[in-house]
Amino acid sequence: MSGTVNGQPAAIKPEEERSEMWYGKLAVQTATAFGSPLGIVVYRAISGASVFGADTNDEAKVIGSGDTSAANGSTFRLSRILMSVSSVSVATVLRIVWGTGTMAEGIAAGNVSSTMFRQASTVGDRVPYRIQMPKVPVGTQVWIQSKCATDNATVDFYVGVTFYER
Repeated sequence: MSGTVNGQPAAIKPEEERSEMWYGKLAVQTATAFGSPLGIVVYRAISGASVFGADTNDEAKVIGSGDTSAANGSTFRLSRILMSVSSVSVATVLRIVWGTGTMAEGIAAGNVSSTMFRQASTVGDRVPYRIQMPKVPVGTQVWIQSKCATDNATVDFYVGVTFYER
């Protein structure tokens, strides 16, 4: 609590969410545009053998610097992920990376978060998973990498993006 109002504890101000938008992969990605609001093409991340996929295009380019706008809010974060299909039903770690430069620079700066899942089958889930990352300014790029025991295993997904006033 941050003080009192008229002798009563002051209300804790909730985060001022502006909106949530689901994103899919932009059919033709560019240097600044990776995602499509309300897009129906899945993102795909490809695993290495017990390491994060390191081959060219193994990472999913999720949000490009041109995919968010101040009209939606001044900050955003990935808040949920909906698994569509996985090529294997083993424990998989997804690493979320963000930054204004390259993915490697984001990793070096420690701008990472992760989530783990294990699907009972290769068929996707019906309920989105909650994921964690801090709010970042619009214009920040986001990538997702995959890691499981199987080399070249794929996971297909959509992301829910929450926008905030500040």
